[in-house]
Amino acid sequence: MESGVIQTLLKWLRPWYPVSGLLFGYVFGVVWCLTLLIALDKSVSFQQIIMALCFAIFWAVLWGLSGLACQAFPGYGGTTATTLAIVCGHWYTLSEGVFDGWVFITIPFHATIAILPCHWVLMLIAVIRGRIE
Repeated sequence: MESGVIQTLLKWLRPWYPVSGLLFGYVFGVVWCLTLLIALDKSVSFQQIIMALCFAIFWAVLWGLSGLACQAFPGYGGTTATTLAIVCGHWYTLSEGVFDGWVFITIPFHATIAILPCHWVLMLIAVIRGRIE
């Protein structure tokens, strides 16, 4: 009986489910935001922690959308697509040469835009390999 509960809990803690994607994205966003604040200011105050908690909502939305997109092909492929979208969002924003306060909004925005093409590419690869009908 206990192993069934543990299995269900572990199933819902995977980032390719919409609900756990929201939770995972929020935690990811808080850590990401605090890391970026340290890179910009070299110190973190209580006010900046509150700001990190607010800006993490962008990442929660991103991972929640990823969890919805991953319902077509659950597993690590969807998480890989989301990670690729995050890398693309960072690359595109930072390639413009801007590293200021706006990156808290532009990086999650560009990563969210990149989610759909990244998932399409990995879904196409999965279809070609015969994993999705």
